[in-house]
Amino acid sequence: MDKGGNTTTAACATIRYSVDAKNTSASGTDETLTLSGLSDNGFGDITTCAGNSNGCTATGNPNILGTTCGVDAGVGTLAGTVGSGSFGASGKIIAVGGDYACLFDAQICSALTNGCFTHSNKVTASLAGDEGGETITVSTVPNPLNVKVCVQTTTF
Repeated sequence: MDKGGNTTTAACATIRYSVDAKNTSASGTDETLTLSGLSDNGFGDITTCAGNSNGCTATGNPNILGTTCGVDAGVGTLAGTVGSGSFGASGKIIAVGGDYACLFDAQICSALTNGCFTHSNKVTASLAGDEGGETITVSTVPNPLNVKVCVQTTTF
């Protein structure tokens, strides 16, 4: 008796994304920025798993499995990893020339076309300037990140 794969019609993949919010204000200026949120158009709030369908487990689609964004200690699949720092009630200050870098793991599932699927998404940062009244929303520039996942079925 033989068993072999015939076709694969759908697949899931876990992707570890990196996010880097940089303060590119010109040197010599005093424009510090306050980061108050990070949101992904495909996954939602990337600073928590709680707002997603399952709270850091692989049962939703799309789904955040773990993050170091907006937390002092990583959660979910990134538990035990140093977090990038909590935003707290007043946000996370990014000095001129500084940055805020973090990671998040997300699972994407989709039907396959010719053995592959693609997923396109971008992150938006919510920032405020230090001169009062300035609210800045910045998205991944210049284009969204595109991920292509392909699966090959092999008969043994």
